[in-house]
Amino acid sequence: MCDYTQPEFCCTHKRYIVSRWCLDYIRTQKPCQLCVTHFEYRGDELCSKCKPSAPIPWEHMIRREQHACRILNTPS
Repeated sequence: MCDYTQPEFCCTHKRYIVSRWCLDYIRTQKPCQLCVTHFEYRGDELCSKCKPSAPIPWEHMIRREQHACRILNTPS
């Protein structure tokens, strides 16, 4: 069986992270039954889902037009 680490975050969400793949998984690529070997409490961290998104530093460089794009009808 593969070994998993289970971190629990201050937002009470839990994740399961593989710490060691077993030989069966390496051969077949089929997931094993969950076997948690280590628990971690990360009371000072939020999970990736609850973390506020970081601002993109280059966003001010992106040119955005003030008006919507117009499609020109050209006679054929």
